[in-house]
Amino acid sequence: MICLPVLGAVLMILAGWAGAEEPSLAKEPKLMWTFATGGGALAAPPAVVGDRLYVSSGTARDGHFYLMSIDRKNGATDWQRRIPAEVTAAPTVVGEKVFFSLWDGSLHALSTSGKKLWEAQVFAASPPVVGPKSLFVNARLGTELTRLDPATGKVAWTRALTEARGTATKERGTASEAPMPVNLATMASTPVPAGEFVFVGSQDGAMACVRADSGEPVWRQELGRAENGQSGPVALSSPAVVREKVYVGSASGGLYCLDATRGKVLWSYQADSAIRWSPIVHQGKVLFNTEAGTLHCLDTGDPTAHGWSQWGGNATHTMKPVAVDPVGRGTVATPSDEE
Repeated sequence: MICLPVLGAVLMILAGWAGAEEPSLAKEPKLMWTFATGGGALAAPPAVVGDRLYVSSGTARDGHFYLMSIDRKNGATDWQRRIPAEVTAAPTVVGEKVFFSLWDGSLHALSTSGKKLWEAQVFAASPPVVGPKSLFVNARLGTELTRLDPATGKVAWTRALTEARGTATKERGTASEAPMPVNLATMASTPVPAGEFVFVGSQDGAMACVRADSGEPVWRQELGRAENGQSGPVALSSPAVVREKVYVGSASGGLYCLDATRGKVLWSYQADSAIRWSPIVHQGKVLFNTEAGTLHCLDTGDPTAHGWSQWGGNATHTMKPVAVDPVGRGTVATPSDEE
């Protein structure tokens, strides 16, 4: 589906090009440097902060994985640290700390100088989302939400996201439990902290809102039920939270818009196949792609549907939208707004 305003803009641009002189050819790019990260394809892109790139290796020549800091100007290695598995997504750099989750379910924090700060086995199934006083991660293949202290890695609380796993627990004794390996098929919805609340999808097809301080539930809305010949619940994508609305896709191809206050479904749209990735909400439009390779653009008719222009809300994936509004029993804001 192509949005008519977008199509019109494209036609105007093409018309302008048709009557314009052919532009001069751009200068060919100059290769500055290359860097061999190790054998195998990378599962995650680098994170670029200032003059440093933070990137993981594929399986290196010695059979181990590494997280490395590289000078973006010349490709020289600043430092490298051995890690037990490959990273699941680009590292998150906050201040002087680098946070990342691995395919073995562990969470890690390093200093930007490469010093190990802490490690926690929480069976992470999503990248970490980090604020000044909190770190959130979807865990146990999308069945739990866990909050940790980003300074120490200590678990503050764990909240069950699926009905079968019961109520919230205190810090779990995970030392004797076997890790639950994560792969591309089991990566879970990335949590979106929004001031006093956290919004996250569960592996049983429900969208949940919990309080950020305690993990106590605010609402839960089942969405990802079987469609298109599937059976049982299906997983949800990472949500986009814009003003007082939550936008999320499902593996059954449904795109949903919910009231962030109560979880009520405001509208839905059925696409051609699974929606695995967070939708984009920009200038009244909702854009998303499906596993069938189709890019969809929906006109919501709502001019306030604006602010989630990239995954994570912005270029640094800090879950911060362009604007925030009061909502319900608290404020939909961002981790950076915590006191």
